Amino acid sequence: MGDAMPDQRAAITGLRLRTGVGYSFHHPRDWHAAGWQDGRAGELLLPDAGDPATLFAVETIRLPEALTVDDLPVAAEELSAAIAELEEPHLEALETKSAGSLLAISATFTFAEHGTTRRRWVRILVHGTRQLTVTAQGSSPERYAHWAGQLYTTMMSVRVHPGDTPPDPRTLL
Repeated sequence: MGDAMPDQRAAITGLRLRTGVGYSFHHPRDWHAAGWQDGRAGELLLPDAGDPATLFAVETIRLPEALTVDDLPVAAEELSAAIAELEEPHLEALETKSAGSLLAISATFTFAEHGTTRRRWVRILVHGTRQLTVTAQGSSPERYAHWAGQLYTTMMSVRVHPGDTPPDPRTLL
C-alpha cells in the first residue's frame, strides 16, 4: 500500500473544565460548543466546527426509578438492541461495570447514516435516578481515529456528581 502515513492524530494543547447539573468533564480548549438543537439537557461539543458529525455529547435524563446492579444485564441488552436497529450496525464491544452506586454500560460500534459509515463510543452512566449518556463519534472511522486521543481523554474525564446543581469547579481541581 505504499509508504506508511505519518501519525495524523490531533494533539491536545490544553483542557477546559465544563460542569453541568450532576456532571463534569475536561475537554480540549479549542473545541466548539454547538448546543442541542432539540432542547435536550446536556452538552454538545465539536472538535472541528466544519464537521458536525464528529462530536462529543452529554445528555442527562431523569429515570422514573433508580437502577441497581441487577438491572445492568437488561440495560445492556436494550442498548445492544438499539444499536442493532441502526443501519449496517457492527458492535465492536459491549461491557458493563459497577462501582458502588454508579452503574456503567459502554459500547463501541460502527453504523451507517445516510450511506456514510460512522464510528461511535457510548457510555451510559447511571447514579440513582440520573442517567448520563456520553457519546464520542467520528463522522467516519478515519475521523474518529484522527480525534481518538482527544475523544478518549474527554470521555474518561467524565464524572457523575450527586445533587441537582452543577458542582463547584473549585472542588474539581
